[in-house]
Amino acid sequence: MEAINYTSGFLWLCTWPVIIYVSYRFIALNIDHFEAYLKDK
Repeated sequence: MEAINYTSGFLWLCTWPVIIYVSYRFIALNIDHFEAYLKDK
């Protein structure tokens, strides 16, 4: 059971930066579109 716990923990550590990066890129892209939309008005 110890090996499984270590593996799942390692997978979580690996996936967290990816999730944060993708959500950050998504939010940054939306902010860019929103600012362009405000400039057009």
